Amino acid sequence: MWTQNAHDILKINKKMYWFKHKGANDKEENGMNLKTIKEVFGHSSEKITEIYATKHQEKEFEKARNFS
Repeated sequence: MWTQNAHDILKINKKMYWFKHKGANDKEENGMNLKTIKEVFGHSSEKITEIYATKHQEKEFEKARNFS
């Protein structure tokens, strides 16, 4: 149904998991920690949550670049 309506009719080229990525990123950007996001999403580990919280990786890389 998503493919027919969003992709074909509305020409929105996003997968359903895009919403999960956006939700995780929005939660983290608004101060929710990764452990809490993990619980909200029902993941078994924070590593799985990190897959969806793509901004988390960017923050970690930024911290590493600024580490002196």
